[in-house]
Amino acid sequence: VSEASAQRYSRLIALGSGHLALAHFEEGDLDSSESYALRSNTIARAQDWKSMIFRNCYYLWMIASRRSDAKSLATNERTLRALLNRIPNDFPEVDEFRRFVKGGDQ
Repeated sequence: VSEASAQRYSRLIALGSGHLALAHFEEGDLDSSESYALRSNTIARAQDWKSMIFRNCYYLWMIASRRSDAKSLATNERTLRALLNRIPNDFPEVDEFRRFVKGGDQ
């Protein structure tokens, strides 16, 4: 029971951090957005929560694009491509990335 509670708590922290990453991204605070996305991803990767990893990496990819950070851009794009067909399609970020992959510009 305590392990299940701990995992549920971790999921809430990761989910909340991911939402904060999005909120700060929309406000243009890229440093805070990156920090929250990385925090969320640390937890999500340990649990293999693919949908959460995808969403975090999407915003890290967008941040890297705005900063012209080629290394981070390439790293996050590889992760997004690897996860694209392994997660549900009910995220707007999935649609946006699919458009990019099909030749749309970011």
